Amino acid sequence: MSMDKLDELRDGFAERLEALAAKALRAPGGGEWGEVLREYGVEPVVRAGAAAAVACGFQPARGALPLELRKVFTAVRAAFGRKAAALREDLTARGAPANVLHRLGKLGRQLDNMLEERMSAYVEAIRPKATLGGIFANAAATSLRFKPAESGTTTLKCQCCGAARLEGTNMRECAFCGMPLFKDEETGDDHER
Repeated sequence: MSMDKLDELRDGFAERLEALAAKALRAPGGGEWGEVLREYGVEPVVRAGAAAAVACGFQPARGALPLELRKVFTAVRAAFGRKAAALREDLTARGAPANVLHRLGKLGRQLDNMLEERMSAYVEAIRPKATLGGIFANAAATSLRFKPAESGTTTLKCQCCGAARLEGTNMRECAFCGMPLFKDEETGDDHER
């Protein structure tokens, strides 16, 4: 019985992410996507923020900005985290077997991985198809914004969408998709919890 609840929680999370990503692809800006943002308490990215995101060298061909979707996904992850905590409390009180509690402990990491996989898939879905002209246009538009590579230096790029971190900024998250750019010093995880 308790394994079924774990599977239901994990599967419900995956289904929710899929449904939200589908809405993000269909409706950038107001309408259905605006309702999703309001439901999860996410402020829409204003024009200045959207322009800064596009300045990172990645303009979506369609869909909502990944930064907005990541904020919605994070709100969903928090809600499912609360459900998992309540389930852990209930199972512990009932004296659930250790293997069930162990599997529940791994659920948080599974949800985080599912979120990152779905974000990467979304970014790939909205990425414009590469053309030779587009490649040269992007290179010309972005080549002067970033510090030239010097011996022993590299440009920090987002692991999710590939956008480069703008020179002279103190950004800890990608301006385009919102993925943390640095590892958590305490846990060593690539993302914050």
